[in-house]
Amino acid sequence: MLLAPGCYKLLKLSYPAILSTSGGRRARVFSLSSVEEMLSRFQRRALSVAGVLAFAYACGEMAAKRMTAPSPASAVETGVHWAGPVDFAQLERLGHQFAVISLDREPDHWREVFDAAEKSGIRLIAGLHPYPYRLEHGKWEIEAAGRQFLDYAQTRSGLMKALFVFHEPYWVDPNTGANAPCGAYSAVELRALRTEIQRIWPRALIYHDFGRPSLWSPGGSMERDHRCVGSRYADVGGVTDYAGIWFFRATRETATAAKSSCGRCAMKSLM
Repeated sequence: MLLAPGCYKLLKLSYPAILSTSGGRRARVFSLSSVEEMLSRFQRRALSVAGVLAFAYACGEMAAKRMTAPSPASAVETGVHWAGPVDFAQLERLGHQFAVISLDREPDHWREVFDAAEKSGIRLIAGLHPYPYRLEHGKWEIEAAGRQFLDYAQTRSGLMKALFVFHEPYWVDPNTGANAPCGAYSAVELRALRTEIQRIWPRALIYHDFGRPSLWSPGGSMERDHRCVGSRYADVGGVTDYAGIWFFRATRETATAAKSSCGRCAMKSLM
């Protein structure tokens, strides 16, 4: 039987994400070897077009159920980007546990979002935009709005899974939005920001969206193609507590490497 290309793509891209939490839970990690073996076995068999269509239909049904059915309580913790308060109840019904969200600088907006999250049982990875963090002459400054939000978030820390700090701070300059081939903020600078935030909120857990951080590591394509990157990302330990990663092949080895880098890493698969 020929494996339908769309179904093979679904299987290949649907390996589980990894989420290590403070409680020590972790999703099981599966390699793709079994999928590759199945593909090879099916392609050695010539079955009817009806068989192909039936398999593709079943695969589509499986995908639809995955995206609409609630997750069992024992499943890995999952969440979504850019949900709003009106979405939280639906996220809870679908079995999600958290939402990644940017907030404006109005305290009334913060209360609205936090109240809706509390009512729905959803935790937040939340931060302010425009960003309230500025690196001036090698020293981080947290603007008044940022300090106010950190103080508020502490009072509702049970709802805060993590503090959303920056979106892709390696690749994108947060001040201008322009791409930074030499790296916008180095690992040393981001570690210093984490320390500065924790002076205000000592128990804050930090979250950054990183995109594809392996490109910036020693031997990665950004490091190879742009000599100005140098060793800026050779040591990423202590940069963050959670990391959003777009492109990540889930294996036992990479899971171990990710955990050593940030302690608690949320890996988002490419879907």
